[in-house]
This record gives sequence, structure tokens and C-alpha cells, in this order.
Amino acid sequence: MSLYLLVHKIYDYEPALFNNIKKRLFPAFTTNTELRTAVKEWTNVATKTTALNMYGPIYFWDVSQIMSMEGIFRDCGNFNDDISMWDTSNVTSMSHMFYCARKFNQPIGNWNTSKVTTMRSMFNHAGHFDRDIGDWDTSKVINTCFMFNYAYTFNKSIEKWDTSKVTNMRNMFNHCSKFNKCIGDWDTANVCCMKLMFAYAYQFNQPIGKWDTSRVTDMNCMFHNTCQFNQPINNWDTSKVLDMEYMF
Repeated sequence: MSLYLLVHKIYDYEPALFNNIKKRLFPAFTTNTELRTAVKEWTNVATKTTALNMYGPIYFWDVSQIMSMEGIFRDCGNFNDDISMWDTSNVTSMSHMFYCARKFNQPIGNWNTSKVTTMRSMFNHAGHFDRDIGDWDTSKVINTCFMFNYAYTFNKSIEKWDTSKVTNMRNMFNHCSKFNKCIGDWDTANVCCMKLMFAYAYQFNQPIGKWDTSRVTDMNCMFHNTCQFNQPINNWDTSKVLDMEYMF
């Protein structure tokens, strides 16, 4: 059995033991800068061995103290390692985390996102990502703008997400060309911006007529080139909308 499989079995069946081993073998990362430096070394062929010797295999890294994962894998175009065992319980920002991580497509649906407040551009241009993240706790998330922008292949259910605190959904599914999942029950009562939200989301055609749009001020290009969309939205409250240019 490989070390990777052994570690995964310990993680699955004895999480306390897994955490104890991890803390004893390798130093914990404490800052975003420290973690980004390690990731750069890990994703660089010339320095990967150095990173392995210093930090251990990336799936085993102790990131439990990290609060910001902003831009951690930004522009890591070839990165596609398993990081499903990472402890993200203290993370508040996942902004731009996988921005332009074009090949990343690993199962991270079990991550603890209960403290995350921003997922801005998290999978922006992550063209291969299509994993189940429907059980994430998004109850504290305020910003999801550009989250799946140009995430061409993403098409997983996220209907259970708590969006009650989200204020900005701009470009959220822009060019997310395969996405067509039910999100009609989302709480959008606090959303102010839906600009380009479904632009070029060619397949999207879900009933979202029950959305509360009473605070939205910008719907510019919201459904621009959303070719399949044909749902009733006549009951939307658009009393505060200032810009509907090129909405359809």
C-alpha cells in the first residue's frame, strides 16, 4: 500500500490520529505568504523535491491555522494534486484561490467552509473543475462575484447553499457554459449586483422567478447570450435597478 493510500485510510477512519501524526511530522503553516511560497515551490519542477523534504507531501500539509487562502493556487496552471484532507476550518477568505488553476479537478467537497466570508473568483478560469461542493457551509459568505467565471465545465448541484448574506453575485456564472442546475430557492434578499451573472452561460434554463431582487441595482448583461434561458421572471422587484442595459 502506498503512503498516500495509507494516509487517506487513516484520515477516513481515524481523523484524530491523522491530525496527531501530521502535527508531529511537519511544521504547521501559519500565514498566507508562507503557504503561497510553499505552493510555488511544490508546483515548480525545479524545487518540488526541496518542498517535499521541507514540508512533506502536499496532501499532508497542516493548514489548520491559515485564515486566508487568497490566491494560494493562483496561476498554478498544471496543479491537480489531492488536497481534500486539508483542514480549512479557520479559513475566512478563499478569494482567487484557484484562479487560473486550469487543470485542477480534485474532490474538495468535504472542506469546512463555515467561517468563509468571501469566495470571490475562487474558481475563476478553473476550466476543468467539476466536483461536488454542494454541501459546503456558505452561511457566512458575502461575496461570490466571479466565483465560476469561465469555469467552463462546472455543472454540479449547489442548490442547498445558504446565500442569505451574499451581496455581490456579479459574473458568478459568466461563461460557465455547462451550468444548468436548480438554484431557484436561493435567498437573494441581500444581493445588490447581478451584472453579467449568467452571461454566456449557454445551457442555463432554471426557474429563478421566486428570487428576491428588491435590493438589486445592477442587472447589466445579466442574461447576455444565455441562449437557452426562457423562464418567467415577471414578478421580480426591479424598483431599485439602475442598469438593465443588454440584460438579454
